[in-house]
Amino acid sequence: MGMVEFVATSQNYRGQGVATSIIKSIIELSNYKELVLEVADTNINAVKLYKKIGFCEFLRLKQKHSKISGVNYLIYMNYLKDKQ
Repeated sequence: MGMVEFVATSQNYRGQGVATSIIKSIIELSNYKELVLEVADTNINAVKLYKKIGFCEFLRLKQKHSKISGVNYLIYMNYLKDKQ
C-alpha cells in the first residue's frame, strides 16, 4: 500500500490550477487503480476540486469535537482509474 501523506498549495498560488495539476500528476504517475483521500468537510474548495477531477465520496464520519476542531465531518473520497 502506498501513500502520499499530505498535499497542499501555497495561498499565493490558489485559484491558478496548481492543485489541479498536482492531483492529476499524482493520479497519472500512480500505479494504483484506486486512490483514496480524506478531507475535512469545511475545506469546501478542496472538496469541489476533488469532485471536479473525478473523486467520489464514499464515507463521511462525524467528528466528536467539531466545536474545537472546526471540522464537522471527515469526508473520504476515491478515484477509480479504470472508470475514467
